[in-house]
Amino acid sequence: SEPRLREQDFGNFQNPQRMEEIYKERKRFGRFYYRFPDGEAGTDVYDRVAEFWSSLYRFMDQPSRWRSEAPIENFVVVTHGLLMRIFCMCYFRWTVAEFEQVWNPGNCEIWVLEKMPSGRYEIVGRMNDDDSVRPIKFGADQGQPLHEHMKSPLAAREITFDSP
Repeated sequence: SEPRLREQDFGNFQNPQRMEEIYKERKRFGRFYYRFPDGEAGTDVYDRVAEFWSSLYRFMDQPSRWRSEAPIENFVVVTHGLLMRIFCMCYFRWTVAEFEQVWNPGNCEIWVLEKMPSGRYEIVGRMNDDDSVRPIKFGADQGQPLHEHMKSPLAAREITFDSP
């Protein structure tokens, strides 16, 4: 196990009324930047895991550089929802605004990434019990499709304000 791959520290939640206030404040402030009292912000988790993810991405995208044997075709990462979204945020170069529109996966939910001919991975969606795939929950109502540019890794990201 990798100690950096742990869920966000939400602090000490003992008072249910205070918890409700904190979640309201977090919604106003933004899920990525809000730091829980005595806990972590999404940015703290991002900083903690970014180096690990970078090493994994290099291995995923060019495994033959790192190993003399046949390339590994499948990777399984078991983690909590925030880390799964941060993994995708880093790999696909999502903005914070895009990240905040992607909803956490449900318990035991599987997100599928498929290897493209380029050797990079593309996000396909969420696995159903019958092995079919449905879209990632996105947008205010959780029913909007991911923007196309969010499904494949970008070589670079041009930031344009107020546009996807």
